[in-house]
Amino acid sequence: MDKYAKVSEIDLYWNSVKNLGKDVKLALIAKLSNSLLDNQANNNAKEGWTKEFRGMWNDDTRSTDEIIDDIRQSRTFTRTVESW
Repeated sequence: MDKYAKVSEIDLYWNSVKNLGKDVKLALIAKLSNSLLDNQANNNAKEGWTKEFRGMWNDDTRSTDEIIDDIRQSRTFTRTVESW
């Protein structure tokens, strides 16, 4: 999104809220601030979530290629496609 699109979005929102009362504007500021903090916390929590599973796969009897072959062979296709 370029600079001009952002400015017009800001103007659009400002025109929607500029006539609201002080308390409503403060409540809106609080909600916006909290949403930014929540997003930041969620992003931090999402980083590295895969580390929990490190070393969990215990299948020493098969090689990687054998596992991939098993996955490919077990695929089933139930969708039928009609030709014209």
